[in-house]
Parts: sequence; structure tokens; C-alpha cells
Amino acid sequence: MKRPYSHPARATLRPVIAALILAVWQGGGAALAETGDLPEPATAAPFTMSIGHGGGRLDGVVKTNSYDALDANIDRFEVFELDFEWTADGELVCIHDWEISYTTRFGTPTETAPDHATFQRLLAETPDAPGNCDLDGLADWMRAHPDIRIVTDVKSNPVAAHELIVARHPDIVTQFVPQAYRPDEIDRYRALGFQEVIWTLYKYRHGTDPEAVIREALDHAPDAITMPYLSAEAGLMAAVIEGTGLPVYVHTINRPRTTACLLAAGAAGVYSDDLGQAEVEALSDADVDCN
Repeated sequence: MKRPYSHPARATLRPVIAALILAVWQGGGAALAETGDLPEPATAAPFTMSIGHGGGRLDGVVKTNSYDALDANIDRFEVFELDFEWTADGELVCIHDWEISYTTRFGTPTETAPDHATFQRLLAETPDAPGNCDLDGLADWMRAHPDIRIVTDVKSNPVAAHELIVARHPDIVTQFVPQAYRPDEIDRYRALGFQEVIWTLYKYRHGTDPEAVIREALDHAPDAITMPYLSAEAGLMAAVIEGTGLPVYVHTINRPRTTACLLAAGAAGVYSDDLGQAEVEALSDADVDCN
């Protein structure tokens, strides 16, 4: 597995030149097709070139956030992204949401989040479906697979979730890579002892403003940034790479040609349901027409 990316001293990061940022941003209309005009990758990917979205696709189903998906895809990904939600009694379980994902998994909707015991009972009653993890069970799985990292996606009370991870499982904190929704969370996660932090832009209120993103990235120094494909295509990826030198991931990408073009345009890697590490590495050298 690749060694962790070591962030350069903030003082060595190139200054943000407003005219250059705006020029790159305004050039986003060319999207990722004209890759020859976009900057080269500024750094190597800090974790891997492919992050298994929701544990990776399992039997045609995405975002199962299950042990089954992790086990099925463990030879294809070095890093997995998992979604976490709070149960009614304050436990963390692996599920994308209590609406669509819950209904899809258990076949019936719920008006409120169940407590942990009820969630475990429902899992036991449906053994033929993917088995969603919970924090403590996932921690045991991670101890059995010490080379695997888990990127966390916690949309509700994320800081409290990472405080719980540290309190319960301090021995494997380095295997967790928090996703920060707000720039200030980056500093809080570092203070908790997490070695690497990814800043995800899709819920940040200024997440499509290159100057705001670059300013906050230089101030808080995440180890990587991840953004939606449409933002990357519009020019944000090129501006962020040029303005910060940070690795940039794009989500969620399952098409080989799109992945190859993103890599050619400077992306460090992708979040994917389907494309594992070896496949994305191969695409980095692919001769693809991105026009």
C-alpha cells in the first residue's frame, strides 16, 4: 500500500494569483475535453488512485455499506468510503440514509431512525441481504485487515462521530480518513489524532467558488480535496490544483473513459463503485480521445 501523503509546509505552497485562478475557472467551459490546456497533477495521490464508494458495487447494487461488499472488493481497493448514520440511541451504523437506503435494504420505510438493537435485529432477520456494518463490528474487520483504510462520510454530527471513533477505537485511528464538510473540521480532526483528512466540497456552501476553496485549503491544509464531477468539469478541479498543489479526487466515476480523461486533466484519483485500484492505474496511461 502507498505510504501516506505528507502535506508540504503551507509556506511552500504557491501563492494564489487571482488572475490565474479566474483564467482557469473561466476556461472551464472547455471542460475536461481540452486536457492539453489543463495543469499537470501537482502531487501523487495521498492514499490510492481509487476509493471504493460505499464499499464498492456488490452484485449490481451500489452503496450497500456492508461487510459483504468490503469482503467482495478487498482485492480491488486499498481504500473504501463508507456512509454512517446515527441510530436513535447514539450508535453509528453503516447506511447511507434512513429514507431511500433504509427502505431499499429492509423493504419498508421508517419514520425515525431505529435504535441499535432494532437495527441489528432487522439485519438478523434478513440474512440473505448485504450485512450493514456498525462501528464496533467494522473496527474488528479493520483490525483483521490492517492495510485497508476507511474514508468516513458522516452527514449528521460528523465531529461527534469522529470523537466516538477515537474514544472507542484509538488503536486504529490511523486507518480512518475523515471527510470534512467544513474547513474548520479539518483542524478538529487533526486535533483528535487522525493523520489524514479529505475535504469534500459537495455540501460546502462555497464549494463551487474557486477562490473560496483555494483560500480555505491553503489555510487548513487538507491532505486531499474531493468534488463532484460537474464541478471538476466546470473548471474547479484545474483551479484548485493550480492554486494549492493538493491532490484532487472526483466522485462518483464508473466509466473508464471519463476516469482516463480526469487523470489526464490532473485528478489524483476517483471514487468509484466499479473501477478498482489496478484498473484506474492502468487508465492513467491509457491513450484516450477526450475531445
